[in-house]
Amino acid sequence: MIPGTPVAWDTKGMRKILVFCSLIFILIGCRDKKHIVDGEPPIVEIVQPVDGSYIDSTVLIVARATDNEFVDSIEIYLDNVLVTGIQDTVATYPWMTDHLMHNTEHSIYAVAYDGEDNVGISDTVWVVVEHTGTLKWWWLSYGATTSAAIGADRTIYFGTSALYHSRLYALNPDGTLKWYFPPYGGYGEYWKITAPAIGLDGMIYFGAGYLEDYLVAVNPVGIENWSYYTDRFINSAPSIGIDGTIYFTAEDRCYALHPDGSLYWYYEAGGTVETSVAISLTNTVYFGCYDGYLYALGADGGLIWQYLTGGAVRSSPAIGSDGTIYFGCDDRCLYALNSDGTLRWRYMTGGVITASPSISADGTLYFGSYDHYFYALTPNGTLKWRYLTGDVISSSPAIDFEGVVHFGSNDDHIYALFPDGTLKWRYGADTRVTSSPTIGTDGTIYISSEGGRFYAINSIAPLGNTCWPKWHHDWKNTGRSGGF
Repeated sequence: MIPGTPVAWDTKGMRKILVFCSLIFILIGCRDKKHIVDGEPPIVEIVQPVDGSYIDSTVLIVARATDNEFVDSIEIYLDNVLVTGIQDTVATYPWMTDHLMHNTEHSIYAVAYDGEDNVGISDTVWVVVEHTGTLKWWWLSYGATTSAAIGADRTIYFGTSALYHSRLYALNPDGTLKWYFPPYGGYGEYWKITAPAIGLDGMIYFGAGYLEDYLVAVNPVGIENWSYYTDRFINSAPSIGIDGTIYFTAEDRCYALHPDGSLYWYYEAGGTVETSVAISLTNTVYFGCYDGYLYALGADGGLIWQYLTGGAVRSSPAIGSDGTIYFGCDDRCLYALNSDGTLRWRYMTGGVITASPSISADGTLYFGSYDHYFYALTPNGTLKWRYLTGDVISSSPAIDFEGVVHFGSNDDHIYALFPDGTLKWRYGADTRVTSSPTIGTDGTIYISSEGGRFYAINSIAPLGNTCWPKWHHDWKNTGRSGGF
């Protein structure tokens, strides 16, 4: 080539050179570029049930997960045991709890994985299995069975009445027999036992006999301490004053005994007395009578006042926080009397009222009537709601700590109603349920039927802390305001 001569441009060759260089640069760049690894775990949560909830029957567990890339799978664990796993962002599991024990706590959590096998773990949700309204156990005795009293050690006391088989029973909380009294015979071949009441020292008091009865005091191991003879039929459970005085009614009299069993006084009313005694904070004694009067006696047995209704008073009185006395009457009315014996109001139902009313924390009055309805009244005597059962209601209600009200009906069922009057549960008994329920410290509902079965029904909430949450006021059946 002659110097200075122009060179022709080989465009095809240069294109090949440029492509080759580009590939070299691309390869070098790929070699130097680092792979970015996803190190963030998925976020997973238990959507339902919520932490601290009570559950029953079949519960749908729902777990949900999210991730910055994608969720590969979710697993659900019950009590640390894997129960299900799925390749999705949402996992569900229908959990059947019927086989689990009542009032037991269980844990639920979920685990989620992403495409890089990062692991996310949810917070643990704790739930309580609550088989409310289901049978815990039952005890079969002979004859009609009374309402129960519960001792400080949770021993359950109740009486039964039947020819040759009347007893005061003491059961352990698991339904096993602790003892019964008397271990043989009785105070007569036609024996009967009233509902018991428990004194300040743990002594159990009850009426026993037939036509000519005894008020009996038995200690917590089932040994008789003393008995007081009357020539009258004892119709109702005794009540216990703040000083240990024992009050009870027998035919036409109201008795007061010293704690040692000696007579303090008695008052003779104008007719048969079937109600129990209610004792106010001022130690005034109230009871109703077949002569249509509600009586108010002083601590010394003297008459303070008497109020005349339109029929026999067979409903044991209840006392409000302000001293108002509430009771039912055969004239179909529920009465509210001021502490001076004047009428505050009365509410008429469609039937006789023999059940004792109970009072909730907000002052609502609950009671049943022979018209088959269960009533809720405001403190001023107006109707809030009523609930229809299948027969007469003579069982007095018991209110638990959550405001749920429990009672029996002659339609052979035990009911639990929410405070708004809707049904929570209903349990079928063997026969009519005329006794009044007692609620244990663990929420167990104790109630008996006329067929001789004493039932323990599962529930959670203990007896409500109200001015008068049940018949005879409290666990011990003291019949005394402030008697817890």
